[in-house]
Amino acid sequence: MIDDDLIDLISVWRGAELSLSRCEELFKRLECDVEFRQAFVSEIRMLGMLKAVQSTEPRWLALHAELGWGAEWKSLSHDEDSMMAMLQGQAPHRFSRLGRWGGGVVAASILMTILGWFTWSSGLRAVTGWNWPGAAPSSNKLAVVSKLSDVRWETPNGHGPAVGDLLSAGRLGLRSGQADLVFLNGVTLTVEGPAEFDLVSIDRVFCRKGRLRARVPSGVEGFVVASPGSAVVDLGTEFAMNIDSDGKSRVMVFEGAAEASLLGAEGYPRRTQRVEKNKQFEVNPGSDYLAEAAPRPEQFISPGNGIAPLLQLDSAYSSEVMKSRPLSYWRFESASSDGVPNEVPGGPPLRLNGSVRVAASPHTNGRAVFSDSAPDQFMTTLTPWKLPRGSRHAIEFWFMPETIRYATLVGFYPTDAELPKTLLYHHTMLVELMAYPTLSLEKPASVRFLRGWLREVDLFAEDHNLFSQSIYVPKRWHHVVAQRNDKQMELYVNGVRDHAISPENDPPDIFYRLVVGRRTAEPTELSDRRPFVGELDELVVYDHPLSTEEVRSHYRLAASPIR
Repeated sequence: MIDDDLIDLISVWRGAELSLSRCEELFKRLECDVEFRQAFVSEIRMLGMLKAVQSTEPRWLALHAELGWGAEWKSLSHDEDSMMAMLQGQAPHRFSRLGRWGGGVVAASILMTILGWFTWSSGLRAVTGWNWPGAAPSSNKLAVVSKLSDVRWETPNGHGPAVGDLLSAGRLGLRSGQADLVFLNGVTLTVEGPAEFDLVSIDRVFCRKGRLRARVPSGVEGFVVASPGSAVVDLGTEFAMNIDSDGKSRVMVFEGAAEASLLGAEGYPRRTQRVEKNKQFEVNPGSDYLAEAAPRPEQFISPGNGIAPLLQLDSAYSSEVMKSRPLSYWRFESASSDGVPNEVPGGPPLRLNGSVRVAASPHTNGRAVFSDSAPDQFMTTLTPWKLPRGSRHAIEFWFMPETIRYATLVGFYPTDAELPKTLLYHHTMLVELMAYPTLSLEKPASVRFLRGWLREVDLFAEDHNLFSQSIYVPKRWHHVVAQRNDKQMELYVNGVRDHAISPENDPPDIFYRLVVGRRTAEPTELSDRRPFVGELDELVVYDHPLSTEEVRSHYRLAASPIR
């Protein structure tokens, strides 16, 4: 049941009038009650998302109508710079009557209102410098360049973003070629030039001309590709859109469904049409035309190259790893009914569960493949482990993610006999991938190394986290070493000692279970499994830390290491 205070606070945010004393009560609770504050932010964020999913350019017209700015608006040129200048110099009138209440919450309300209506985070940061928790420092990072094919950017010298670069909100132009971008929420966008488009927010693109194709994973539905006078809203799908410079466009859905809209002058839909799989629609805002056409899939660009690159290792790689005295080492060169064999004599095999498979042949390097839409897949050992206490353990592996998403790579967690049911996801050592955070402090698109323990007196969980400085790039191999070195946790990514911190305690001397590719081996809710999708290779467990030179040496033995 929703809190009465929360109802009143949302009402004030939407323009209702309450007494000054009631507003002060709400302000005090908002200031002191963390859970209440988080609930308020969640509610208005959801209202904003519902509003934004149907909103498109020109955004400032909708803002003008909602906030009731006066006739001075008509003297402004209708561009984003003018809009931002107006935002800097004026606050919406609807909050002016709230007196002292307006001093603290109103400022936040204005920010959240703008964010909620438009999810226009680039403009928001330009006005305020404010960041959502967990956003990349001093920037508004939305997507990463995952692949470029014969690209020439619309710049004087034809140069622009490179593979692995993080992109903020802003305008991009392609003279020619094809660029694959992966948003930090996992949406894949392929763009072919000539094209001119804006990255607006984590779930929104505005395209003036060009050919695009978007694939939206489950859980982040609502991605919008807008153009002058029209927009397509994802409903859980893969769709393509061709946009001409005169505003005409063609839309085709290849998987799932989408909604195509003709937009009015203020950016709201005047006509909408659901587009099902294998259907094509033509949209002409100038003549108010929105109608089905004969499907012509050859008119649209193909999806980004789905072929995963192979990890090419020097022939001396395995012998160099063995020189580092591993406790267990799995190469994924073969698999049997017993699982993946251990390169260390007497070491336990790694059992395959679900649809995870080993891909290997005499002419290619073997690796474990985790497919999409298979959350039950993982690998584990039947033998429980006791991690050495103090400064004597490390995990090393290579991984290649299919996209950006929350996913578990490797973890140790207490066995059934040792683990209280209330602490199902407590890991004493865990390496996983982050995506785009909502209301959390996690760093987006980073590698996370968590090390925790259960206090033996009250079984209370204590955790320490490291987040990689660099992000992981989809469809590229990355090398990771996570270890306890003396009194420090250390994280190496691609041969570089990324971060280190000093935890205060060691985990208790109990048995743990090794799980690879999923958060836990236990039955649990689908949303809690965090399955990995991609490939993993050369998994090693040590009962001692590696030296910096050992880590760099192993990394350099890849034929094409990631720089």
